[in-house]
Amino acid sequence: MKHILLFIVFLPLFTIAQNKAFKAKLIDYSKDKMTPACGKSAFATTLKFELKEDVDSLKMGQKILVIITCPSDIGIKYKNNNDYSIILCNTAETKVKEIYHWPMVYKYENEKLPRFWCQKIEKIKVVYY
Repeated sequence: MKHILLFIVFLPLFTIAQNKAFKAKLIDYSKDKMTPACGKSAFATTLKFELKEDVDSLKMGQKILVIITCPSDIGIKYKNNNDYSIILCNTAETKVKEIYHWPMVYKYENEKLPRFWCQKIEKIKVVYY
């Protein structure tokens, strides 16, 4: 019974948007939120996005925080109001404090928004006909 209860409690932590790409709009970007390039040291930053579609229990229009490791090294030009395709690992509440020891450049310490680790992010290319 104890194992079933633990499974029920922790299942949502590992199921939200795992390996599922979704669209989100970057809404609070500035150059001061970017990290130096990762080399011998790794860095992470947190960026704020607005969901462009429903994702599991999260609704379109909801704001989320996405922790991106080595964001300068991905090769993406980050810009406010651009849409991105994002794949998340899981919620970041416990991992930030206990498992990962990434130096954070920007954290949004006072924001009470869902926080996730980014597995993959790509800028959505707009095609005009």
